Amino acid sequence: MSRVLQEMLETREQSAFSAGIQKGIQEGMQTGMYTERNRIVTRMLKKGGNSLCDIAELASIPLSAVILIKDCLEQAQDAGETVLN
Repeated sequence: MSRVLQEMLETREQSAFSAGIQKGIQEGMQTGMYTERNRIVTRMLKKGGNSLCDIAELASIPLSAVILIKDCLEQAQDAGETVLN
């Protein structure tokens, strides 16, 4: 294989590798944002005083997500698990 072709292949592999790393970082950041958002919603649910619609609006998430988090929190509490948040 010619040297030029070899260099082109190596450059292409490096670009694909860099793109993969970049995608992984973006997904990790997204997961971190979801984790923090869920933590905040959980705190608001445990504190009480706000309607589910208010929590959804404040957290900028769909009401269905708040309901899901609330259900998970209730199931954990019913199972006797300590929910740290």
